[in-house]
Amino acid sequence: MSTADQIPKVPKMYTTRFTSGRGCGMFADTEIKAGVRILADELLFCIADSTVNEGIGERISISFAGLTAEEQQQFNTLHCPYYPTGTPLVTRYLANCFEIQGVSSGIFLKASRINNSCCPNAFFSWNQNLHRLTLHAMVDIPAAVEITICYIFPFFSLRQRQDEFRKTYGFRCDCPACDLETKSGQCTELRRQRMETLYVAVDKLNGGPSTNDQKELEMVLEFIALAEDDHLDGEFLSCMYCRAKECYEDRGSMELAMRYAEMELETDTRLLGEDHRVTEKSTRALEELKTKLAMIQQVE
Repeated sequence: MSTADQIPKVPKMYTTRFTSGRGCGMFADTEIKAGVRILADELLFCIADSTVNEGIGERISISFAGLTAEEQQQFNTLHCPYYPTGTPLVTRYLANCFEIQGVSSGIFLKASRINNSCCPNAFFSWNQNLHRLTLHAMVDIPAAVEITICYIFPFFSLRQRQDEFRKTYGFRCDCPACDLETKSGQCTELRRQRMETLYVAVDKLNGGPSTNDQKELEMVLEFIALAEDDHLDGEFLSCMYCRAKECYEDRGSMELAMRYAEMELETDTRLLGEDHRVTEKSTRALEELKTKLAMIQQVE
């Protein structure tokens, strides 16, 4: 599903305009409900192995040279932070690119106008089925409100987030989660520091099968509770729902496994769309779990 006539049409529901101190921003023209696809953006150009610094300037230059003069001009209108050691081409690319399938990255002209917030209201993802970068509302977005995404994992500590924003994007985030002058900002920081610790600990399991370990389940459930308390959403939360599902399934707690499988699917559908491969996978997993549960109930 990659030809233009096969891509579902997405009605334009936003306006791009300049904002004070934040450059261009994307604003909702009307109320956008949670789960609505706001954008399905076409790839302008990309590079492979974008996580490998060696030779990255040459790879960007070669790919950029393949654009038309008009496309190059469009790219050059994107934000370019000042870096004394970097060329404008490389700096502009790194400040505006999005991840594609893990190790590759690319430029999407419309999506590159979306500003960052560590309390985002929208989620972006590369949809391999559509060959488009999609953007979905994570929550209901009122009319005239700015549409924002988080450029990195929002549960990283404030120091780590600000370092990444400064080095890669050339700005300092001033969203509510980054304001330690307020009580809510301080509470948010404590939650996110703990979430980062838990995420790293769970990630050390390398995405393998559940170990049926009580400590693992406790860490996963604590992460989920902290994320929900912080109103923090993202594909990372779907992964934790999946992990909880696997833990409970290994324990034979099928009803609890079903609960988290349903939460995983709801999150994937809302953030990625029904036509995303991740959503298709979680849909199949839920159906398989329903079949297993029905067989168990028949035996009982």
